[in-house]
Amino acid sequence: MIFSRKLLALSAISALSMAFVACDDDAADSGETTCTPGCKGDTLITCVDGKAQETNCADANLTCDSATKACIVKGDTTTCTTADNGCQSDTELKTCNLQTGKVDITKCGANQICDSKQKKCVDDVPECVDGDYKPACSSENERAYTVCESGKIATKTCAADSYCKEGSCTPDPTCSDNQILVNHVCQDKPAEENIILGRPCSCEGADCEITITGKELKGAVTLDSVKTIVGELVPAMSTMINGIIDPIIDDFNAIPDDATITAPNIFSKSIKGCEGLEAPAGMTVGCFRDSTIVFPEALYDGFLKGNGINSALPLVKVAINMFAPGLDLEKFLNKISDLLKGGIKFTSTNGYCLAATIDINGTFTDADMAGAIIKNAFAEGGLVSKINTGDHSQVKADTTCPTGGTFLRYDIPNKAVDMLGTFNVGFDMCLRACSTDADCRTADGYKCIEIPNGIPGEGQTSADLPKVKACFHPDNLTYFENMTNEFNELLPKT
Repeated sequence: MIFSRKLLALSAISALSMAFVACDDDAADSGETTCTPGCKGDTLITCVDGKAQETNCADANLTCDSATKACIVKGDTTTCTTADNGCQSDTELKTCNLQTGKVDITKCGANQICDSKQKKCVDDVPECVDGDYKPACSSENERAYTVCESGKIATKTCAADSYCKEGSCTPDPTCSDNQILVNHVCQDKPAEENIILGRPCSCEGADCEITITGKELKGAVTLDSVKTIVGELVPAMSTMINGIIDPIIDDFNAIPDDATITAPNIFSKSIKGCEGLEAPAGMTVGCFRDSTIVFPEALYDGFLKGNGINSALPLVKVAINMFAPGLDLEKFLNKISDLLKGGIKFTSTNGYCLAATIDINGTFTDADMAGAIIKNAFAEGGLVSKINTGDHSQVKADTTCPTGGTFLRYDIPNKAVDMLGTFNVGFDMCLRACSTDADCRTADGYKCIEIPNGIPGEGQTSADLPKVKACFHPDNLTYFENMTNEFNELLPKT
């Protein structure tokens, strides 16, 4: 479920920069008869909030399969999912045909082998030659480097407190009490009066908040495209799909035009207290402060708890299982609803001066499942433009921050996310550097924190990333780490 985890990274960055509902399967036993999912002839029985709901598979020219508890193509005794994709043997590729519900076996071409990781046939040639390959540092993670192992390029990670330099790991120097480590170099601590990064700040003006109206939100999302995409994937179910999605669209369109989402404008023209702070090229001066992204009740309650979504859940679960087998849809949608209801919170007591870049954009086609839905938001003048600031292409890997600052860079360049589209994300920050808590505004709750500098690649965790010490309020890191972990717990483990 790689695309979902990437989406979480993208969502966290979007939230930090701005800034469906179901039953609880763990609810206590009410004493009522337990609902048992399965088949009754061609009728599929699913359980919602402990109650049985029936779906006539024959309406879509399908039949109910008791083994998989799903509507499948007639004549089949089972149905496959994308989780079945992989290698049948070293030279045979198996792929789930979503229209027939059966696994197709394809023999790889001459001089090809089946790659189980990529789940496709690839040319059987070595990626590199042992002994001749020169280890190289990663351009996206300064602790990562590549080596050649048995004809394959493998990524290794330097130990903590070290980084890759010219293809090998180099330890960070040990700084004295009067020095601070900045970009792997010990520097003398600057005089306090010369440091603006991390100073208290505030915002006083009409542009201190970003507002997104219901009208703007509805204009940014194209739910009609779901009918087209799913109809093309499963033509036999197009009529039923329309019957499911139309009520959802009606509920979405019922969100009032004047309903509002409000979020802090960190980079407002009206911030006070950061005067004299000059942002590096491509970055913008901002004031990070106590705030909450607030969502309207018409979105998290009216739409997400509307009849359209509730009536669609049983059949949506069948469709979702083809693309994300194992996803607990009810709990996932419930978590989203709870998140929106409570708002997304930021903690920065008395404000914090910083410089940053937020550059999120995407390239989508009508064939991209989610891309077709959200592409209007990424269009010129769309909602994403309200979040973005600065130009990530102007920010260099060796950017020097203002006096007393340390540089953090988060980059997902040209990454295609499964069937969603191609996202480009650039997020840069200059925060106040530190060696100990004493270098920070401890009275306001700020601490000298080791912050992962980068986004984990495939097979990596934040522990594999370099850490940068900076003054920041720890409540933010705890909040977003908990949020990410809660969603990760609901995602399939494949």
